[in-house]
Amino acid sequence: MEGKCTGTTHEEPDREYQCSLDADTLTIAQKELSECPTERLAAVHVLREWAEQQPNLRCPTDTLYLLSFLRVRHFSQNGARTALQAMWKVRMENTHIFGDINPLDPCIQGFLDMGVFFPLPKPDQHGRTIIFDRPGMLDVAEMKSKYGENILFRTAVCILDWLLMNEQTQVNGIVFISDQSGFKSEQSSVYSFYNLKKAMECFLHTYPARFKEVHIYNMSPLYETVLTMLRPLMSDKLRGRLVVHGKNFHNIYEEIGKQYLPAEYLPDDYTGENQGSLPEIIGKLKEALRKPEVVTYIQNLSSSKYGWYRNLDIPEGQVGLTG
Repeated sequence: MEGKCTGTTHEEPDREYQCSLDADTLTIAQKELSECPTERLAAVHVLREWAEQQPNLRCPTDTLYLLSFLRVRHFSQNGARTALQAMWKVRMENTHIFGDINPLDPCIQGFLDMGVFFPLPKPDQHGRTIIFDRPGMLDVAEMKSKYGENILFRTAVCILDWLLMNEQTQVNGIVFISDQSGFKSEQSSVYSFYNLKKAMECFLHTYPARFKEVHIYNMSPLYETVLTMLRPLMSDKLRGRLVVHGKNFHNIYEEIGKQYLPAEYLPDDYTGENQGSLPEIIGKLKEALRKPEVVTYIQNLSSSKYGWYRNLDIPEGQVGLTG
């Protein structure tokens, strides 16, 4: 089924860059570097020259993309170079996940309706993008029969690459909320130790994204066992940002703010603002991913013209993340 989840290749976006940060976020970005925006762009120029001279590395070199790697490594040239190499090595080793992604693909558009993995339309009060993960909503049989076993991870790639087109997300980071309600043994094959370890390698350890907080709500015993095994693989910083809430959503209200959550996650007597219902949220996400500039960007980023071309000795017929 994954074969139909493809699209045509588009040319690399123009390197011209206009800062899109609001005043508050620009202040944060400048404070990180303690330099002016012009000098930040000089750092991009140095990184671009280096990347274009690497015979075994082919990656986008437009300003906004390179800025994401500099930002996540606090503008360290060595850190950004290491991150770029790691990112594209992972992409080449997992082309069944990262390759030929088209946001218009009915596989991705259809899977989004299941409501398993999605960002909220508006950031929280700190400008952080909020992503929901709801493994209990995953219908494993339907996923494999209609969309293919790798669709969860391909959809996550599509969403994260789209989110990082936004400079606000690059600077302010991401808050991750995992609602474990309804998680059963049928989903454990997908959310296994192997798969989550691989997901950490693909997303948490190499993506140019700042994961500011991870909240786990109503965690099942099955997932708790896997998380116990994963903790030693996490960085100290990530372990310090992971909070398990049991069956109490109150602390998430305190951390995030009720007005920044979906209507379905709010108390019945709450009458304030919210992010809308889950169908409305997913509808806005699907619409955003269908925008021509987003389709062009994602297709370009996942095309075969980029990659890490060292001899990786990758066997044919790679096993998917759920294998």
